Amino acid sequence: GEDAAIPPGKTIEFQFVGDHQLEATTVLCIDARRTIISGYRITSRSRAIPRAGTGLKAFFEHQGAIYSFTSQVTKFVTRPKPLLFLAYPKKFEVFQMRAHKRIHCLMPSVIENLRFKSQCYIRDLSSSGCCVVAGEGDDSVIQDLMIGDAFNVFLPMDGLSHDTFRAKVRRIVRQGDTLTVGMAFDCDKDAQLRLDRVVNRLLAVDVAVSTV
Repeated sequence: GEDAAIPPGKTIEFQFVGDHQLEATTVLCIDARRTIISGYRITSRSRAIPRAGTGLKAFFEHQGAIYSFTSQVTKFVTRPKPLLFLAYPKKFEVFQMRAHKRIHCLMPSVIENLRFKSQCYIRDLSSSGCCVVAGEGDDSVIQDLMIGDAFNVFLPMDGLSHDTFRAKVRRIVRQGDTLTVGMAFDCDKDAQLRLDRVVNRLLAVDVAVSTV
């Protein structure tokens, strides 16, 4: 098991012990006694009112990994609104969905190759790739994007500076005139070291925010 922090606002899916029904709750805060306080919606599919001592198995996704843990209900209140109080887990089991942790973000960027140069946003970033959101169509310089196309991806650094990393298109999803493009970085050793430093710095900031 590993230590971890559950960020406020995170959705946790769980099953009460002895019940196959999968339910969800949104973390509101972690109090001083290390209790998870979360919203709880009672529906026709919900089991009986949660009681103190009821065990559960839960999991959530964060930065490209699945965190699972066991806990138990410490309290449940219905007023002024339904709230579920859960004992904070001592350990988490972690399953990495990707080779590298991803940072969820909305980072302004530019992609460029020999045919065009376009502004875009990076939606998530890791040491091995990124997900880019950009426009396509008559009003965009992006035309006829194909799997395998190579680009330079500009990443903002401290201040007004930026660094450039080579990447290739691995996945394209079109929704109207919006493109969501999955890219894999294709860096030499020196560029990979620079990219790793950028990602590690952003990961450190993300963890610090999550644990405040």
